[in-house]
Amino acid sequence: MSRMSHKVLGVLGGMGPAATVAFLARVQALTPAEGDADHIHVVMDLNPQVPDRNTRPGEAEAELAAMALRLKSAGAEV
Repeated sequence: MSRMSHKVLGVLGGMGPAATVAFLARVQALTPAEGDADHIHVVMDLNPQVPDRNTRPGEAEAELAAMALRLKSAGAEV
């Protein structure tokens, strides 16, 4: 692959910290890369303090939106 251009991946994480880590491991494992520099650039907000989506949906949505805006500000494109 050798120095492919990738978009920056933004990840909203932490609402299941182990699931976030497992997701990132899959991204790494499934990325066809010849070397470290060929992997996808990832920015992540791992926030286990997001309000419960089932009992406080409005609060959860507001926090997730704020997290998404921070990821965009950090350069996330996808």
